Amino acid sequence: MNKMILKQFLDVRKRLKKKKSIIIVAPYFNEERLKDGYFKRVKAVDELFADYYKVYVTYETTKPYIQFEEHENDTTVVRYLPGSKKQKLLVALLMMAAKKIYCHSVWQVKTKFFKLPGVKVYVDVHGVVPEEETLYERYEAAQMYGDIEEVTVQKAECLICVTNKIREHLKEKYGDKFKARTIVMPIYDTSLSQYDIEVPKSKKLVKDKPVVIYAGGIMKWQKIELMQDSINKSKDAAEFMVYCPNPKEFWETWEYPKMKNLTVGSKSYKDLCKDVYSIAHYGYVLRDDITVNNVACPTKIADYFKYRVVPIVSSPKIGDFLELGMRYITLEDFNNGKLLSKKELEEIADNNEEVLKKYVERHNKGKEEFKQMFK
Repeated sequence: MNKMILKQFLDVRKRLKKKKSIIIVAPYFNEERLKDGYFKRVKAVDELFADYYKVYVTYETTKPYIQFEEHENDTTVVRYLPGSKKQKLLVALLMMAAKKIYCHSVWQVKTKFFKLPGVKVYVDVHGVVPEEETLYERYEAAQMYGDIEEVTVQKAECLICVTNKIREHLKEKYGDKFKARTIVMPIYDTSLSQYDIEVPKSKKLVKDKPVVIYAGGIMKWQKIELMQDSINKSKDAAEFMVYCPNPKEFWETWEYPKMKNLTVGSKSYKDLCKDVYSIAHYGYVLRDDITVNNVACPTKIADYFKYRVVPIVSSPKIGDFLELGMRYITLEDFNNGKLLSKKELEEIADNNEEVLKKYVERHNKGKEEFKQMFK
């Protein structure tokens, strides 16, 4: 280890011991990454640790040595190679200095974390990792993360669950093995309340047609090809706008003639709110009726509710939203041209604004429990 790295390590370790501090095991967020729901959650939790010295630990590196990066808001990002015993030892020493580790999903957990003396491990349960790995046919990874998940529900100090459905799923899955304390704290990006763009109760049509949007990733479980099929089937019924981190990925699976009324691009979250959500009538949120989706907490649904966008769903069993009273239009009805009347659009948007209030109340309750736990 060279002298500069040793000096940085000792400085970080000293600050961890001296200050109120936390190790957060997750990739660090930035403006570009905040288009992804995972990073919105990372940022939301980061805000709850506003008065902490935070050290993010991530495997994202191309360098052969451990790296220490200083960021604003009393934050250090540590990048290391998990295959290096020396680097893993340094990270373990930092964790023992902080005494608290916050892991963003089972993907970030190592069973050795639970063996570190004097260290409490908190796990943010964003989704069901073994089931998601199985969905992608990565069966060895599914087995590995299943083993980690089983240890986690027994030994974690607390599981911070994004939905009540995910807590119920884990309790049913592990039965008497489930020992960890739980808090339900839905994903709610506080910046959503900052963009108070005035949205009329009744939105104007564009070229005499409603506006249909999608804003999000291009993952398998987001049913992009099903959405593309719907856009093609309904090409004469609406103006379509799709915004994703990498538009090229969208076009790679597009098998239909190009459409003049389909816009595909990438925008910042702020610009999505201002330019897209504020004018949209409908928004795709397509999911299969499977465990991965039934326990999820898509951030785009809260965005849709905020900006009076009616969800188009293939299955309404998405997290806690149906339980809270969500209304929607089915993909089948939309594809068959059974669009909502102006009055129906307003009524559903009004209903879902009330659902959003319940959702935020659940988030705030979880946030208060979270704050009490880390007092």
